[in-house]
Amino acid sequence: MLIATVLRTLNLGDIDFVHDELSALSRTGYQHFTELISKGVLTDTHPPLVQILLNYWVRLFGTGEAIVKLPFIIAGLAGIWLVWLLGKSWFSKQTALAAMAYLACSEYVIDYHQQARPYAAGFFLCLLAIWAFTRYFMGQSPGKIKFLFLYALSLALAALTHHLALMMMALFAACSLLLIQPKQLKPWLFAHLGGLVLYLPNIGILLSQFEQKGVGEWLGKPGWHSFYYIASWFTHYSSFCALAIALPAIPGLLFGWKQASSGKKKIVLLILIAGCVFIPFFYSIYVNPIFQFSSLFFILPLLLLFIFSGLNDAGRYWIVPLVILIFTGGSFILKRNYYTIAAHQPVAEMCRQSIAFFKGHEGKKSLACLNAEAWFITFYQKKYNYTFPFVTWYNRNFHGKELKELIENKRPDYILLAWMPQLAIPIAQQDFKCVLTHKQSPQLDFYALGNSASCNQEKIIYESRLFPYRQTGFWEHRPERISQTDSTQQLIFNEQDEFGIAFEAPLSAFPINRHSILQCEAVLAPPFRGRLNLTATITRDGSAEPLLYISEDADLQTEGSESNPVNLYLRTRVVDVFRENQQLAGCKLKVYIWNKEKINLKVSQISIKWLEGNPEMYSLYE
Repeated sequence: MLIATVLRTLNLGDIDFVHDELSALSRTGYQHFTELISKGVLTDTHPPLVQILLNYWVRLFGTGEAIVKLPFIIAGLAGIWLVWLLGKSWFSKQTALAAMAYLACSEYVIDYHQQARPYAAGFFLCLLAIWAFTRYFMGQSPGKIKFLFLYALSLALAALTHHLALMMMALFAACSLLLIQPKQLKPWLFAHLGGLVLYLPNIGILLSQFEQKGVGEWLGKPGWHSFYYIASWFTHYSSFCALAIALPAIPGLLFGWKQASSGKKKIVLLILIAGCVFIPFFYSIYVNPIFQFSSLFFILPLLLLFIFSGLNDAGRYWIVPLVILIFTGGSFILKRNYYTIAAHQPVAEMCRQSIAFFKGHEGKKSLACLNAEAWFITFYQKKYNYTFPFVTWYNRNFHGKELKELIENKRPDYILLAWMPQLAIPIAQQDFKCVLTHKQSPQLDFYALGNSASCNQEKIIYESRLFPYRQTGFWEHRPERISQTDSTQQLIFNEQDEFGIAFEAPLSAFPINRHSILQCEAVLAPPFRGRLNLTATITRDGSAEPLLYISEDADLQTEGSESNPVNLYLRTRVVDVFRENQQLAGCKLKVYIWNKEKINLKVSQISIKWLEGNPEMYSLYE
């Protein structure tokens, strides 16, 4: 418990709020309860309990990171203590200690215990309900009615914390029939009826939130490979940590099923684990994605008790928990970079970098394009006591034309870009050629662009252009369509040309890794009228379904001259497609212009570049 406490409170004041914490804080400060429900709860997808508590907590103690996170850390630590009480009651002290050793040092658990979100509270309340059930129904505290009331209350409170906690408690309520005696059926019914009555006021909120079905706009459907990535993060991407957990699990998975003292408990745990894992998994596939790392958080303590259930207290029963503690804690401290990553969350980091730039360029006109909710940015401006102008595209579609018009209207000396769509960077670089600052951190690239004598550029690791014209093995086009003068070359599209040009090559032809950035550009010479797309795909050999498909749609309603060309860009991070460098093998890139309306068109340039990317991107999860 001491180690768990230290790891959760170390540098706590330096741990930035994550996006979801800022979202929760933005929905606090309400004086009236009805307003809190209508504006603070119903606009979210989580039950109301944590949001209600957070509203009144920040009114009393403020919004500093440490003070906001503190009650959630306490709840998480209390949950670990309940694992001790529950584990030694259901199985053995060694089982309980082994589970506690992992929970104390797991990056996954520490991360969610430090977040002011429903996870730590649900973690505690689900365990509290099962512990209270154990005390009353499983012969440890017969006749102590207070545990029956505690069970009913904690059932309702857990359900009011998170919808997946509600699902877990509903599954446990059904399975718990296997653990009671026939004469206990009446108090069992009483407890669950009481929990249901306490939960009933939330039914309207539940139905309203369930209409949203999920968060599928940004969260993709899971596959079976998702379990590999989750298990890898659970074990800190360390083979030694994985072995320290897996080897003691073998006895529990193989033996003890027929023992009267533990067989039913294992069956109940197995049903709970299967339900809590596969219900959200298949819901995500067939309805709307909800399955993610946090989906397994509430069931994790019971999963640990299940896999360590074969450990008994014979001999030196502290050796296995100590080994788990050493390898889990050692890999967390020596291999993971958690405290640096947690201290550089995107919104706080973009505000810190913006403030530093504005302070260093006072008297100049800077335009900050920060793609976060305005309340989030204002929150950190107040925290750091520095206000600067900014624009955001948060929760609305980004259009390159809008950014161009903004630059033309504002005429800034510098432009700052953070958390913006990748397309914004080459568009801004048309007017600001120099990269004055490029700060890389997990989940964030911060750019400060300008025009300066000391000019930096993004590092190009590969570039190929069609013009000046030279034959290569990667470009496909119609030589008869080439129009050449003394100074220029152009590729002519006419009404018969839907696909007149393409670049196609295996990814192995480029000196890239999964963090590299693909940037494509087409330069179009007016006049023209119609629509076309610059498109890029990455496909795996033998599969027609693209791993990546990006296409920039240009509505070309332009009359002009060849001295006023139109630039069309694509830009994307390969890390959004591939989790491992090995996955690049056997894949190919294709970039082409899709002249969908078959308009007359002159292409004076088309190119692809591979740029050096941010090796820290998504580093928490790898």
